[in-house]
Amino acid sequence: MSKIRVKRSAIWRHFSINYQEDGSHAIVKCNKCNLTVPYCKNTTNLWSHIRIRHKDILESELSNQPNRKRNENHASKSRQRSSTSSKISSDVSENYFDTRRDKEITRCLVQIVAENVIQFSAVNGKGFANFVRALNEKYKVPDVNTLISEHVPESYERKRVETKEILSRSTNVHLAASLCTDCKRGTSFLVTIAHFCANQAQHRKLLRISRLERTNGTTIRENLLRVVDAWGIASKIRTVVYNGKSDIANTNETEWRQVYCFGRALNLIARNAITDTEIINELVNKCRGIGHLFRFDNSKLSRRRHQLGENSFQDQATLDRRWTTVYSLLNGINESRSIVSSKNVVASLTEQEWRMIGEMIRILKPLHEATRELLVDCTVTISKVIPIVHGVEAALKNMDNLSRDATLFRDNLLTLFRKRFENIERNPVYAIATFLDPRYKDIAFQSKECVKLAKHLLIKELNYCFDNNEKDNSDSHVDKVDVKEENKETNILWAVFDKRVKELQIESDNCVIYCSLKHELERYANVKIINRKTDPIIWWKNMGHSTFPRLSKLALEYLCIPSFSAPKNLLFSKIRKILFNREMELPMEYINMLAIINLN
Repeated sequence: MSKIRVKRSAIWRHFSINYQEDGSHAIVKCNKCNLTVPYCKNTTNLWSHIRIRHKDILESELSNQPNRKRNENHASKSRQRSSTSSKISSDVSENYFDTRRDKEITRCLVQIVAENVIQFSAVNGKGFANFVRALNEKYKVPDVNTLISEHVPESYERKRVETKEILSRSTNVHLAASLCTDCKRGTSFLVTIAHFCANQAQHRKLLRISRLERTNGTTIRENLLRVVDAWGIASKIRTVVYNGKSDIANTNETEWRQVYCFGRALNLIARNAITDTEIINELVNKCRGIGHLFRFDNSKLSRRRHQLGENSFQDQATLDRRWTTVYSLLNGINESRSIVSSKNVVASLTEQEWRMIGEMIRILKPLHEATRELLVDCTVTISKVIPIVHGVEAALKNMDNLSRDATLFRDNLLTLFRKRFENIERNPVYAIATFLDPRYKDIAFQSKECVKLAKHLLIKELNYCFDNNEKDNSDSHVDKVDVKEENKETNILWAVFDKRVKELQIESDNCVIYCSLKHELERYANVKIINRKTDPIIWWKNMGHSTFPRLSKLALEYLCIPSFSAPKNLLFSKIRKILFNREMELPMEYINMLAIINLN
């Protein structure tokens, strides 16, 4: 029988060891939990067991160590104290870093679940457990209940503090309130997103996703008030962009400006034009039947819906009423003409109807381009509305070679479009935002009277924001703003605007200016416009801020107002996935937490 060595490590006070007869193999059990622990002739596994399952023993070791040492002789006591204290200190230190690392891994795990909308039960699956063990054998994945009840709120709180800190640095905040409906569940949700500038940078933060029992104006306004109060920004709210019918801001309760969602306005115009043109409406209904038969909406149609930000979680009846769905359907049928024509279907299309489909696509294309222009742009959109409205109107007006029925549809669409946007240049929000966008300024306006009105509104805003006590004869010297970029690309929307730029472009004035607000405004108006594809926020931060310091503050406020109430495509897709993932049924409180962890 081989010689058995004496066990001197402090760990053996908490474990018992039984040898086989030949002494070649030993079974080690924990004295506290009676669990058998693998033993490979070293104490690594034993210390790991104590750190993970019996942390109180480590604390006891630290507190009882001095008493245990008093009974030993002086020489042994000195050596033992030094050795054991070093060992325990090392273990406690290692335990501290292990705990911190485990917390960081768990936070990353919650982030993965939130970003990919994974079922929480998946993280306790055998495959995931093996994957985690291969990465870090010491880490133990928390159970589902612990993840949801403890770690999700912890990660949410970190995001909430970060978001609130950024919001505290803003001067004005604009809300985008989007009403979404899941008709299959009969549930409505209000998605509230804050748009603002802080430290001369544009920000967009999700504030809350709320489930609504009713969708009237009072309910929505009360919900928004609760949300902004919770974030401590009630006094900073200036504008609300909303996609519903109700007037939610024009009351004695708030001083908010309400802007109607541009996307919803386009939808109502196009939908009513289709309905009012009988022969076009009949053709669209016929195409819907063919679309359902051939399931175009499963491929090209669904991709176009995603490009246009369609709420694909809404029921088919709601989707069929959207002009974007009609446009995508007509494109899908037109591109698959050979397939449709080869099938012997009851609702076959005549040659005249095929031609009319092509004409409808051509007529609706300017609206499609306008929607894409505003949805694809991830920065400034509110200032684009006036030039885009004029671009759509010009494109529709200049269309020729249309059949009689297509011409009637175009005329109905143009009439509704002009009626809806006839006073767009007089709207203070759109007018000021457009004038303060160095890409457009007064060139985007068609009415000189509206340009004067925009300047007058700007002066009033500036006087309200600044104490204008400076004398008009005080002057200052600033560097000349030199912009060499030109608008080299154009399309159906921007043809008229780019032509006006070439005709009306004026050179920058001299460098000596007066410091009054009026003269600062006039000098800005005389600066050459910048390239249409340049980010105006960056221009105001890098160039405009030093040259037009007072205008820049107002510009940053107005240019971050959104034109759509619905979030951008990618953001909206994530929100939709979180809200309507049938495999991840969670209380609304935790859905809201996951959304903020994901999107902020």
